[in-house]
Amino acid sequence: MIRKIVLFTANKSSGIEQMTEEIAEILNKDGIECVCFFPEGTDVSRKELNCRYYSISPYECVFSRNVTEVADKIVKEKSDAVWFTDTPLMSSLVLRKIYKKCKTIITIHDPKSHPSNKSSILLSLYNKYAELNKKKAYNVAQNIVLMSAESLSQYKTMFPQYCDKSVLLPLGAHIPKDDPQKPVEIQDGQDFHLFFGVIDKYKGIENLLDSYNNSQQRIPLVIAGKGKFTDKEKEKIGKSTNVIILNRYITNGEMKWLIPHAKSIVLPYIEASQSGVLPIAYSYGVPVIVSDLPGLTQYVENEKTGFVCKNIKEMTDALNILSSNDNYDLRENTLHYYKTQLDWKQNLRKLLLIFGEGK
Repeated sequence: MIRKIVLFTANKSSGIEQMTEEIAEILNKDGIECVCFFPEGTDVSRKELNCRYYSISPYECVFSRNVTEVADKIVKEKSDAVWFTDTPLMSSLVLRKIYKKCKTIITIHDPKSHPSNKSSILLSLYNKYAELNKKKAYNVAQNIVLMSAESLSQYKTMFPQYCDKSVLLPLGAHIPKDDPQKPVEIQDGQDFHLFFGVIDKYKGIENLLDSYNNSQQRIPLVIAGKGKFTDKEKEKIGKSTNVIILNRYITNGEMKWLIPHAKSIVLPYIEASQSGVLPIAYSYGVPVIVSDLPGLTQYVENEKTGFVCKNIKEMTDALNILSSNDNYDLRENTLHYYKTQLDWKQNLRKLLLIFGEGK
């Protein structure tokens, strides 16, 4: 039985931190003591988080001395389990330091790496080193958590030797406590379709722009997120008169305003094992338009909670449909799906039973 747990994240992505906060808050309410390790300098608000937490320096922790210091702090907590909620290099290194003294759990968000616009020799070497340590962490961790059925399937195919300790926790919506704030680029009362997330090669922005430029463009398309557009994407953006670009860091408050005000959330990804944006959209009752990828379609009931698109034409048709209708039924369906399939509380409680049994 789990009575005390350490939650550890070395990732400065606000989505991962919000997820870790959400887990801590739910477990606290269930009477489980939580101690959290977060990267320093992050903007996740912890004013209402009823647990102790430490700030760590993730970029310094690749050095042995720093790893040891953090590992020692974790061991001194004498918890029933240590749950690493993501897999950057620091998490792998710390896990390998403590696994003989603590029950360790590691969360994998994407079994496969995605193609990226970011490239350099130094980054390539760093990624190879991180990947090597990640595999070593898989070997010694007692439980490995995957956050979608597709991720679990991919992982078991890639690492069949770890099937017996791999478990599923369906990804729920982790929504920050910040007050909603309308981005200055959006007009009052303006309807729009929304792409939200980091801009990168595997996100399929080019296909989205082709689909939108072929549509009737009754309402704007908002592309909100930090990252680098390709030259082709820039060219297609320039040909459209109704695309609003927020190519910058989007605050938690802006995210909380954008998603519930959107007519649809569009996920035109080229590759995906899951999406954190999709459950957030469902929690607000917003239908989705997704590429025909198992990592996305596993959550979508076609024409009930959104539209599954096999090609650009189908995505264009979906944009046209969701531009012109109130889509009341779709919104009701997405809320129902979230409450019955993606509720954090019930899924976490099931998972804690597995952790407590040591399976």
